[in-house]
Amino acid sequence: MVTKKKHSKTAQQHDSPKSHSYSISPLYSLLIVCVLGIIIYSDSMTASFHFDDFHTIVNNNAIYNLYDIHTIWNNPLHGKFRFLGFLSFALNYHFSNTNVFGYHVVNLLLHLLDSVCVWWLVMLLLSTPVMCKKTISKNKEFIALACALLFVSHPMQTQAVTYIAQRFASLATLFYLLTLCFYIKARLIQYGHARILFFLLSVLAAFSGLFTKEIIFTLPFALILFEMGFFHTGDFKQIITSKKTVYYILPVLLFLVLIPILLFISYRNIFFVFEPVISNRPNDPLLTSRIYLFTQFRVIVSYIRLLFIPIHQNIDHDIPASLSFFGAATVSGFLFLTALFIYAVWIYPRKRLASIGILWFFLTLSIESSFKPLANVMFEHRLYLPMFGFSLFFVSTLYDLIWERSKKATGIIFIVIIGIFSVLSFQRNMVWKNEISLWADAAKKSPLKSRPHINLGRAYYNNGNIEEGYTEFVKAQKIEPDNMLVNNNIGYFLFTKGKIKEALQYYEKASSMKVHDGTYMYSADIAVNYGAALVMDGQYEKGLEMYLSAIGMNRENIVKLRNVADYLAQNGKLDVAVTFYTGLLSFVPDDLEVIKKIVPIMLQRGNNEESLAILSKALKLRPDSSELQTLTGHTLYNLGRAEEAVDHYREAVRLNPDDINAHMGIARCLKELGKTDEADKELSRASELMRKTQLSGPK
Repeated sequence: MVTKKKHSKTAQQHDSPKSHSYSISPLYSLLIVCVLGIIIYSDSMTASFHFDDFHTIVNNNAIYNLYDIHTIWNNPLHGKFRFLGFLSFALNYHFSNTNVFGYHVVNLLLHLLDSVCVWWLVMLLLSTPVMCKKTISKNKEFIALACALLFVSHPMQTQAVTYIAQRFASLATLFYLLTLCFYIKARLIQYGHARILFFLLSVLAAFSGLFTKEIIFTLPFALILFEMGFFHTGDFKQIITSKKTVYYILPVLLFLVLIPILLFISYRNIFFVFEPVISNRPNDPLLTSRIYLFTQFRVIVSYIRLLFIPIHQNIDHDIPASLSFFGAATVSGFLFLTALFIYAVWIYPRKRLASIGILWFFLTLSIESSFKPLANVMFEHRLYLPMFGFSLFFVSTLYDLIWERSKKATGIIFIVIIGIFSVLSFQRNMVWKNEISLWADAAKKSPLKSRPHINLGRAYYNNGNIEEGYTEFVKAQKIEPDNMLVNNNIGYFLFTKGKIKEALQYYEKASSMKVHDGTYMYSADIAVNYGAALVMDGQYEKGLEMYLSAIGMNRENIVKLRNVADYLAQNGKLDVAVTFYTGLLSFVPDDLEVIKKIVPIMLQRGNNEESLAILSKALKLRPDSSELQTLTGHTLYNLGRAEEAVDHYREAVRLNPDDINAHMGIARCLKELGKTDEADKELSRASELMRKTQLSGPK
């Protein structure tokens, strides 16, 4: 509920010639924020998995068992440092497997909680010693609501909310904002147990943030910024000499000393090793710290443009690397950002909220947009936490410009802006519906970048649109001829069309390319595809070599090689099939399915010694297999070693009394050894088992 409050004449003269302020019930404010957020994201609850979702969630066996905390903790994908994020994914997987609805519900819930924290934090900031005497504090309910609505509705937030894997950003932001809320709440309480409680909650939230995402590393500086900006009215010199500095010295000691030491010991490669990385943009050089920093001068300007004019959003922006500082765009970006920073310092004494909003933006973006190179130079979800600073700056600036002239006009402008942002966010979420819609949008906006075409082509393939997929892969190859995945995918298309010779050319090119930047996981698939084409072309030896290399990279390819060997056996190429089966047994010597297929072929061809060698290795690993014991008996019998064969047959019967072949084998050996009566008994037993088998057949 909105109410208009009149101030006393004295208060009016002291603060402003204007006479009214507006109070909005906290319950109504939070209800408006949450309802708007639910409406904006209501159509995104069934958006499919995208991009990093597959290796973070779908194919990440570290989250499959909620109770295996050790595996979740040691997840190779930033496991320890993002433990709470992966734990939340494990909870989702436990209850809904890979049903996207549950994941989206959690992401939206986190976004709503973050927006509520924005509201609370602004309310607290406007109650601090520096702000409470300013005119703007009389309308803190309006300012807080406007900031929260801007935060919840801005289109740039969609990537952190609808893109499931970016839960790390929203979860880290939650702990980040809670730490500040609890800290400021404690500072506003003069004494008592409540103050201690809120300080402890602040420490707990900060500690939890350590296990969400690396952006939490800037939290100590944010604490200092707020302490100095909202609790000390003097200039910098007075702040330094004041006895009250203990209030921000303590968080400095806690967060700037203890936590960084912990981070350095456990995660020093994350923060302190600035090794060059390979750009995801074709033909760009290695991204060194220097090149990455120069590029960020342009990227940050693009971020600012998107904050004010959120159009042409893109999951995969095409930003060429800045090789030199002296490029026109790089220099102009640097000058603009420098001017913006100077402006923030200049307005600091008079417009504290706007100033700290700008400083917050630079601070919270610094981890991902400064010296440490990242393969993706620009990602929209990196603006999720900085969005609070933008909201603070935008709302307070608009308030300063218009409020005192016309409160009604101010309200209308805010409603229009929030309405436009809400519509844009709703429309942007429609782009995230599925892989085709997302990557078609990216390919349209970044036509000279290969990755959108590759991912769009793969999406078409998975959807059964083979021809459309091939078209996208051809586009990608023209941009990046030496891309491993592009050549593999084109080869696969040609293979499915029966153009084996042409497919081999692309597979050969793909398999010979250097593995880097996470593409190792695809190398096994390329080897399998190449191997299949070689087999179809009759190049069996080289085909087997490719399959074995694929198994060396990913043992799940054992099944694929077994299928190829079966295909060869079924088509009468027994000698080749035996070679393939033997290759399989070099990895899994006790693979019963393979042994059951290769041994009969060997026995039929008189390769008894080779058969016995295979069975001997398998029996050492699986002595309790009745089938292996029976096959060994067959082999020994063929070698004229009937007495040894009987021992293995009897062991097979001990393990499985209903093994007809073992009983028949015993009878055959005993007859050869002259033990006719015993042989007849075994034959009778085998005949009885055969009758029972026939009687218990299909009804």
